Amino acid sequence: MIVRYHTSAGKRIAVYPLSAFETRSFGSPLVDFKQPTISGTPQGYTLYGSYMYYLTGDAYPGDGTPTGDGNSYVTSVDINTGTVKQGPVLTKAGSTLHYREPEGLAIYRTDAGEARLFIGFATGVEGDRRSSIIYKNALV
Repeated sequence: MIVRYHTSAGKRIAVYPLSAFETRSFGSPLVDFKQPTISGTPQGYTLYGSYMYYLTGDAYPGDGTPTGDGNSYVTSVDINTGTVKQGPVLTKAGSTLHYREPEGLAIYRTDAGEARLFIGFATGVEGDRRSSIIYKNALV
């Protein structure tokens, strides 16, 4: 489980085993590092193996009509070193959706063992927003 927290020295990331949350024993995280500088509006993060995936971006401007490629980016961070491994990489996933605002990330593992990075977007016209979930199967 990932915990993002603030100190007087800035933002930090800590990773704990699920058992720490079950027993409420937060003595020693598996890793704890200063959050690397990642520009953009933070929208979500998830953990898979040794990597934390971080999503940033905003909705299309104006009425939400697709303009250009948008500004949704995925960055991977090596949790063993606390450094950016790849990115930020522009994602055009769902780029033709009306009103596309990145909202979150999740990892799913298929029965066949394929890992997929799911990206959630708020979509649709104001007053009738929907959720669109799109996945990528190339992670790092």
